[in-house]
Amino acid sequence: MKIYLSGPMSGMPDDNRQAVEEAAADLRFQGYEVVVPHELDDSLPVEPKTWGRLLGRDVTVIADEGFDCIVVLPGWGRSDGA
Repeated sequence: MKIYLSGPMSGMPDDNRQAVEEAAADLRFQGYEVVVPHELDDSLPVEPKTWGRLLGRDVTVIADEGFDCIVVLPGWGRSDGA
């Protein structure tokens, strides 16, 4: 199963990387294929890195990559991007 992991990032300390990485590691340990925005920054670079361009890239990835589901982290409902 292919999962897109979404959660609050902007305005969070270190873009909430610790929570995202812990959740991704747990899901991967369970055998899921997981894609997270932080990792997309390395594999699909966007220049200039504005919030709108990064969000657009992520929406395109979600629409085109055939995910089985989206898993959200706590606080996602208060996040403009998630």
